Amino acid sequence: MNRAVRMIVHPASLLIGLQRQVWASEVLFVLLAIAVGAIDGLLTILQGAIARTFQHALFALPPDTHLSASEHIGILGLFALPVGGLPLAGLNWLTKARGRRLVDAVEANALHGGRMSLIDSVIISGHRDREGRRERRTQAT
Repeated sequence: MNRAVRMIVHPASLLIGLQRQVWASEVLFVLLAIAVGAIDGLLTILQGAIARTFQHALFALPPDTHLSASEHIGILGLFALPVGGLPLAGLNWLTKARGRRLVDAVEANALHGGRMSLIDSVIISGHRDREGRRERRTQAT
């Protein structure tokens, strides 16, 4: 069987070979870290833009106004807050119903050999993002 057919049959072998090359070369490892950081930064910008778009749509804000600087929020906007909180409360209930604690990145490195589930990562990163926004609002006032 030729090499091209083996890679189609076993796509994991291509990834394993790439992983070995990255680990063997410091330059490739640094380039990979730069690429991951750049992608993370772009996704963070996208997440902020989506959040601002929802805020402008839900609260009928003028184009250059942030929600925290708004002097008046309509009655429908006030109902958007608890209605939007219902999915978060449901997510909180679901994570408690799993029967085990969430594992954050520090704990995963210290106690679990760096292993962390994707679901734990997504839930914790969303929680930390909300905490960071809360801290920024507190520092701004």
